[in-house]
Amino acid sequence: MAPDVLLLFNSTHTVMKAEEKLERRDIRAKLTPVPSSIRADCGIGIISDLGALKDITELLHREGIMDFKAYMKKSGKWTDAAKGGKK
Repeated sequence: MAPDVLLLFNSTHTVMKAEEKLERRDIRAKLTPVPSSIRADCGIGIISDLGALKDITELLHREGIMDFKAYMKKSGKWTDAAKGGKK
């Protein structure tokens, strides 16, 4: 199984829209509660495959979903994927 990426959005509506867009393209998208270790505007995120992050980003941007943040799991903790997993 590929490493996970956690996608966070600013609203439940945006999470649901993103999930729908990803599933239509057969990209794994599982709704999940946001871990308490991460501060987020919305309490629901999407778990997907880290290897698909580039495709996910391109797809969501094409669909007008620009405002989201990606986290990856490193040493059992979620860290900002934009920083390569560095805190």
